[in-house]
Amino acid sequence: MTIDAQRIRERLKVGSAYISALDRVVATDEEKWLTDLDTHLKAERIYEVLSQIMLDICTHIVANSEITPPMSYAECMLKLATLGVFPIDQARLYSGFIKMRNLVVHQYSEIDYSTLLESLKGLKVAFLTFRTHLIRFLAGK
Repeated sequence: MTIDAQRIRERLKVGSAYISALDRVVATDEEKWLTDLDTHLKAERIYEVLSQIMLDICTHIVANSEITPPMSYAECMLKLATLGVFPIDQARLYSGFIKMRNLVVHQYSEIDYSTLLESLKGLKVAFLTFRTHLIRFLAGK
């Protein structure tokens, strides 16, 4: 099997479109951010989609490599570091966003929207860095 670079680029492009939506949600005033259901739903969905794009790309690359499959979604990012896609410190950071994604998607407990706001801000930077690493990785293929 081979890595489908075009598929990865398309997923990154979709993610980039969500970044502008993320910027608008993050700019919401604090009181509305903490109390408005529509804002919460937008924030959760943006978080879910961006982190899922990262995860989809990760699983695609790992599935098309010769390394052993990860035991968890969070571990998948560590596998990409093993493949040289990005440094291990970045992989650990991305794994944290995947863990937060699980909390948002599965709602294991009530979501702390102050924490989600901070995580969204970090996710923006992480996604843009992830995209840069992936573009470099694909260019080397």
